[in-house]
Amino acid sequence: MPFVPYRELIAQVERRSSALGYFEAWDIPSLIGVIRAAEDSASPVMVGFNGAYLPEVCRREIRFLRSYGQAAREAAEAAKVPVALLFNESPYLEWVYAAMESGFNAVMYTDERIAWQERVKRITGIVKKAHASGIAVEAELGELPESPQSSDGGRSFLTDPAEAERFIHETGVDAIGVWVGNRHSPGAERTTLDIGLIAELRRRLTVPLVLHAGSNVADVSLREGVRAGIRRINYGRAIKEPAFHSIAARAGSPGAVYPGFASLGSSAGVDLLGGVDGAALAKLAVLQGGAA
Repeated sequence: MPFVPYRELIAQVERRSSALGYFEAWDIPSLIGVIRAAEDSASPVMVGFNGAYLPEVCRREIRFLRSYGQAAREAAEAAKVPVALLFNESPYLEWVYAAMESGFNAVMYTDERIAWQERVKRITGIVKKAHASGIAVEAELGELPESPQSSDGGRSFLTDPAEAERFIHETGVDAIGVWVGNRHSPGAERTTLDIGLIAELRRRLTVPLVLHAGSNVADVSLREGVRAGIRRINYGRAIKEPAFHSIAARAGSPGAVYPGFASLGSSAGVDLLGGVDGAALAKLAVLQGGAA
């Protein structure tokens, strides 16, 4: 299956009035786990890495970004379902530009702390370079509590339709991340979405609506949001939390003694790197039921 442009993936889910899932990996095994889950459910999927955290993993040495991008792209090209690759939510402008040269076919720059005109200027520059190479650009308007790039720590801001319409017109972005009641929340709490606001954004805007922090939204509300016009949902915690618990359980079973080579990278039952596929498969099932 060819590595496909973001617009092509969105067109597929648009025809079905469903939503595309983006699952944020943290290494190649987790990324392959998501791809395998997508294959099991015969679903197109978007994979990628967080553009705020990956630079820290690379110790801010941008030369290592290409190793992640190229490995992820080759995994996507080997998939049996359509896959796109996103460098997500990065506040580091130089890393966003480097991601375009490193195998990603979608990028997102975000930093709510900078003024509107400067943000428009930076994103317009990204769009110009990205579109020349067939790469899609996502941006966002509004903020979530607990967001690393938040300009005002504890408060959340819903996306204003008129402001979003102006922003899209000025920048030419291909997708817009919207804040419609979604938020990063700890524990078992699940939020609900402002369906009326989603419908208004869908009516006024010319690009796909993206829902960040999808892991914390109730499944029923997610389906309502998809029917109202959400066309991509981002998942991080939904696969990271099960992976964490899997690691904790597997690491605790042999005690403090290193149990041998099978514990890291073998895909055996004691491999600490397991635990992703099933969680991604469960969320893909929610998306497939989005139009029901």
